[in-house]
Amino acid sequence: MSTAVELIESHAAELRGFGASLPDDFGDAVRELESQLDEDELGRWAETGIALANHSLRSWEAAAEYFRASSDVLDHLSFDQLMGWTGLATELADRSSVVAAAFLKATPDVLDQLPPEGLEPWARQGEQLCRGNWKSIALASLFFGTSPRLLDSLDLDQLNELLGVVDTLTERSYELATTCLEGSPPIFDELAPRDREPFLQFARAVTRASWADTRLYFERGPGLLGQIEEKQRGEFLELAAGVTTQVGRQGFPLFADAAAALGEIDAVDHSELLGFARRLAASSPIAAMEYLKSAPFVRSRLTQLQMERWAEEGAGVLFTDSNAEGAEAFFRLESTRAEEMLAALSARIELPRIGAILRLYAKALTGQDVSVRSTEELVDAGIGWVTESTATTEGTAIYLPPWVSTFEDRDENFLVYKVFATHQSGRIEFGSFDYAFGIDGRHTSSSVAGREEEAAASSDEESNPTTPMERYFDIFGNRGLISGLFTVIEDTRVDAFVGREYGGIRAALRRLQAFEAGHRPDVREMGLQQAFVENLLRASLNRPETILWPSSLQDVMRDGLAALKVVEQEAATVQDSAEVAAALYDIADRIPNIVQALSDDEWQALDDEMFSVTPNMPGG
Repeated sequence: MSTAVELIESHAAELRGFGASLPDDFGDAVRELESQLDEDELGRWAETGIALANHSLRSWEAAAEYFRASSDVLDHLSFDQLMGWTGLATELADRSSVVAAAFLKATPDVLDQLPPEGLEPWARQGEQLCRGNWKSIALASLFFGTSPRLLDSLDLDQLNELLGVVDTLTERSYELATTCLEGSPPIFDELAPRDREPFLQFARAVTRASWADTRLYFERGPGLLGQIEEKQRGEFLELAAGVTTQVGRQGFPLFADAAAALGEIDAVDHSELLGFARRLAASSPIAAMEYLKSAPFVRSRLTQLQMERWAEEGAGVLFTDSNAEGAEAFFRLESTRAEEMLAALSARIELPRIGAILRLYAKALTGQDVSVRSTEELVDAGIGWVTESTATTEGTAIYLPPWVSTFEDRDENFLVYKVFATHQSGRIEFGSFDYAFGIDGRHTSSSVAGREEEAAASSDEESNPTTPMERYFDIFGNRGLISGLFTVIEDTRVDAFVGREYGGIRAALRRLQAFEAGHRPDVREMGLQQAFVENLLRASLNRPETILWPSSLQDVMRDGLAALKVVEQEAATVQDSAEVAAALYDIADRIPNIVQALSDDEWQALDDEMFSVTPNMPGG
């Protein structure tokens, strides 16, 4: 009879007294271990397991996990180490057989992450949580159960830091401690390795300062942290931890607000902002976080250099005047000094301050009582001069941006407003809202009636337009494409009139057009159809030298530019714009809107012939 069979038969009766499944677990384990252990070792292993089952009233549950896990554990440990592991389990069983069972069950997976010498420190970590009451037993068991996943992301020291956070929470709420521990594995899975240690440091600071905020931090922290530039997250967390240690319960709200604020700013600026905040934090942690919180608002009104000057003014309040409260108010934008400095530095002009002047200017241009409104109203009301292809302004209002900060000089930004107002007034004065369906233009013949018949014949949908402009747009299958083309063409016509009629605005118009053209996206990264429309827009801004187009399609662009010049001629009307847009739609609709993998050599700028193309509709 083999040793395995003898062991199974000799202990069968005793094991049956602990439950129906324990003899089977023992028998399965003996058969697996027979090839891994010699006769003496197998006997010692069995005796240890039987002793564990007899250790306390419910320790047979731990013995069952011991039997099930032993074979896998032996893949990682020597026999002597296995006996040490059993000793750790027995010590845990003195506290709770449930905790011992959780420890034994998790060990095979933990050994995929830890070396053998890490078993005892890990066991002591879980033991630390077990204080004899049922809540602590459940928490210690949860710790062992989640350890394999946590050790995928954390080393043993970091796991100990997390344990410290959880252990501190147990002094206030076992439920909160359990929630944070349960939610930890996915959090640390998602965090970059460099961010895990700072995340834990800040977790410790939050728990000590305001334990109730720990749950919010575990729930919202990763998302808030995701708004910070990747390489700066650790630095931000270290700053937040230092701030929280000093300010207590305000720490987490300051962290959350500052993180959200940084999320509104270009990530390339995070390093500079955090560096200045760290400098402030040495004397006033609150001022440091208030600086970060106010950064999006200040940056929207100042250039980078101007913001640096403004921030140094606040730093002077802190360091030179030794006035921490004053500095906090400064960076919170609650001090007169901060507001005055902001106003003095800002080149930004806001519409409410000059709206009355622009209204009088528009009235002088058009001879009509024209209201001046913010483009924000277009978003709120869902209207625009060409929204869903209808001129909903009816020529009674001009819509301008709520502020302008294009240039670093206030006078130049006022001229931007003046250009915008002139262009919008030009739409009224030069007939953008006077379109009549089917009427010839000054330089073109109407084709819309025939197009409408073709569209009706190829569609089962009935069109019920409410305005001539909407009727026009209903003809075309790709409404977005025709809308974009018509806007470019009509803006070109209006700007041509403005350039001829209002010489005083010509220089400012050209400068703004050059600025806009210089900040357009790269056409080489667009689909060809989109790139075609983009190049027409650049030509409408009088910057044809910025156009790039595939050499194999130069004839297409030549036709487009020639058509665009039709509406630049004197006396061109909105009827001409509609016909030119329709002709260009026919061209663009045949261009596949795919990104072409072309070499830089294949994307060519315009040649001299293209610069001097004469007005001409496609097809003559």
